[in-house]
Order: sequence, then C-alpha cells, then structure tokens
Amino acid sequence: MKTELLHTRLETLLERAFETKKSKIQVLGSSSELPLAFFLSQTYSNKINDLPHLVIVGSHESAVELKRLLRFFDPLKYCYIFNHFDVSPYSGLYPNSRTIGERLQFLYHAQNSKPG
Repeated sequence: MKTELLHTRLETLLERAFETKKSKIQVLGSSSELPLAFFLSQTYSNKINDLPHLVIVGSHESAVELKRLLRFFDPLKYCYIFNHFDVSPYSGLYPNSRTIGERLQFLYHAQNSKPG
C-alpha cells in the first residue's frame, strides 16, 4: 500500500513538472536501479509513458542492470545504452567496431524517437 502511494505521488509530481514545461527533471534518492525500473515500466501516466526518457547512471554495469530490470518488468520496453569508448581518445588507437556500432544505434534511436 505504501509503495503504491509513493508511486502515485511521484507520478503526480512528474506530471506537474511536465505541465509547467520544465526542460529537465531530476529524480534522486536511490542507490538501486530497481525502483527506477519499476516506476518507468509500471507508470499509468500517459504524459510520462509517451515521452522518451534519458536516464544517466554512474557506471556501465548500472546501465546494463537497469536495462535488464526494465525488460523484466515490461518486455515491450525498448532500452538502449550509450556505451563508453574502450580506449582513450588520446591513445591514437581506434575503438572497437562493436562499441562504435552500439553508440551509433543509440544515437539513431535518440534522434528518431517520437513522442506518443
């Protein structure tokens, strides 16, 4: 019951932020990807569901875990990870072609994502 109440309250706060046309919304306060994945996959708000989301996490491992959890809660959700390069840009070496492909896939989907 308490979790459902918090979930509904967070939805309401985010909807109000969208109505006031805030360009950036930060949700802070958890060291786990689980609550965020649950919220993003189970929200009932069309204002939230119909928009693409950009989620920034602290590490590649956190991004992979968030993607796994999102797919667990909602197998129809699409999630793309913008991978870091596997070499320093100052090393004179070229990044792995797979990494480049994954980054291009992310950028393609970010550019072509359409609200609702």
